[in-house]
Amino acid sequence: GANVTAFNIDGSLATLGFEISTILPLDEALASEVFIHVLGDEFSGLDDFPEQLRDRPLMASLLAQHLKANPTATSDVSNSILEVSMMDSMCQKLIAEAEHDVGMPAGHLAEHLPSLCAASLEAERRELVAENFHGLTKGQELFEEACLGHIRFFEPTQGGSAIQIYHLRMHEALASKTWKIPGADVGQELTRCSKNSMLIGVLRYVLMGKMAAQP
Repeated sequence: GANVTAFNIDGSLATLGFEISTILPLDEALASEVFIHVLGDEFSGLDDFPEQLRDRPLMASLLAQHLKANPTATSDVSNSILEVSMMDSMCQKLIAEAEHDVGMPAGHLAEHLPSLCAASLEAERRELVAENFHGLTKGQELFEEACLGHIRFFEPTQGGSAIQIYHLRMHEALASKTWKIPGADVGQELTRCSKNSMLIGVLRYVLMGKMAAQP
């Protein structure tokens, strides 16, 4: 099975001297370099931005790109509002870019992707496959280009037979747009998450979105 295969691969790599790696947190000096690379002279320091949004290379890059594209964005908001705003703006930008790259009607992928993201996480997987795009105009062209690594919003996986979104948090943020929770009662959603841990991040974005929408 898959678990046995993974175990054998890990064991074989270990005998060759390889070690399983993890992405270590960025210290402030390295995070600053990421921001300076993107923002140049506009960079004024990290002190005002939450560590969890800049302690990994990709998150630091996303936050820096968000600040560059939204000069009026400020750190003088809650961490939740800043993260929701960042994910929304970066998803919009990268989805629009993907649509343009394959000649897909503007807004078409943006309309359908949240439900695809939610369905994949409900099925306890992050990957998207060709059949997910069958009903979309230019959907197969998009999938094929993404499998080749030509679409910045997606990255190939499973040997090029599937794709996944640029960052898991983007996947979760998009999926959260399909969850409608009336009032403050999240009991049903907590039960769903207890049965499927891949939905925890989705609920997190639902709750942060509610906080961001409050006056």
